[in-house]
Amino acid sequence: MVAVYSARFGSLEGRKPKYFPIISEPLPRLVGVLNLRFVAKMKIAFLAIAVSACDMMGSGKVTPVIKRGPPAAALEKPEDVERVGELVPKDNSYANKMTSVSLTVSGTCITQSVAVSVSVTNATVKVTLDCDENSGEFGSTLDLSTVPDGEVEIGFAFLKTKTSTSPIYELTRTIIKDTEEPPTFTVPASLSESQSRAITINEVEGAALYRTIFTPSGGGAAIGPIETTTTSVPVTGLTVGTNYTVSVSVLDAAGNKTEATNTGTFLKTDLDPPTGMSILVAGGAAYTTSTTVNLTLAATDASAMYITNTAGCGSGGSWETFSTSKAGWSLAQTNATATVYAKFRDDAGNETSCVSDTIIHDDVVPT
Repeated sequence: MVAVYSARFGSLEGRKPKYFPIISEPLPRLVGVLNLRFVAKMKIAFLAIAVSACDMMGSGKVTPVIKRGPPAAALEKPEDVERVGELVPKDNSYANKMTSVSLTVSGTCITQSVAVSVSVTNATVKVTLDCDENSGEFGSTLDLSTVPDGEVEIGFAFLKTKTSTSPIYELTRTIIKDTEEPPTFTVPASLSESQSRAITINEVEGAALYRTIFTPSGGGAAIGPIETTTTSVPVTGLTVGTNYTVSVSVLDAAGNKTEATNTGTFLKTDLDPPTGMSILVAGGAAYTTSTTVNLTLAATDASAMYITNTAGCGSGGSWETFSTSKAGWSLAQTNATATVYAKFRDDAGNETSCVSDTIIHDDVVPT
């Protein structure tokens, strides 16, 4: 162990003492020096030894106190912590077949750094980037084409000088290199819409995202890509009665892309029943003395209606052309609460639920 000490020399005449460093020596040799004894007469200069960085123990042994500076990895300024957190690439991000040959590395330099050394662990890929004098930003790309797929460690070393070999701060980001594309796949030749207003395409192993494009067969602007994480693709924005060509591509978690080897066809049909249904008996009156009444009906996009006195609209009536009124309907109940039911249908055959209205029939003369 090597210790550094200082000596103070002065005289008995009150003159200001002077300090002189003693060159670092191995501890045993220095202790030997300290054991020297000086015999002096009156007014002969004396030697006073002041030992720094040591504790004088009761046993007479000298114990050096070793002081260490702050660790290089310590970031004291909040803005530096934020800058380090925003470095690109992020941990667990991906480099795919396209981006791995030109992977973006960027960020903002921390305090006192003028350059950043960016390197790939266990690889020859390395670049030293200058910090912009005004913004402090740096940026470039790395070619990872020679680095095998899997986890890749990218080191950032912030340098006080561009040629420095001892960074003032360094860290490592781990990304995932994946250049394998998803397997080839096909699209069903003919696609049909489900009641959930979606079509179902084939599942692809390893796919993280499906992109579907609908192109009108008769010409016109394509719709999409519609992006989904499952094989169910919504078609609510397509035009009813239009034939579409369907093309699909998939991306894996890394962003590698594969397009289907074929296209499918899809005819957008109307699966939505009429809306805004209602029926009024005798214009909404509360009472009637007649067993026949006029009905007022309403439904948007309806082409047919089914009127009955049977609850649930399951029987007792027949489909007829939709009209907003029907005269002379016979009530099923007399001198009681009578109910009339109706449902509606559009040209595509979509039926509504059953709606109803009531009226009290009373033709008994008071006595």
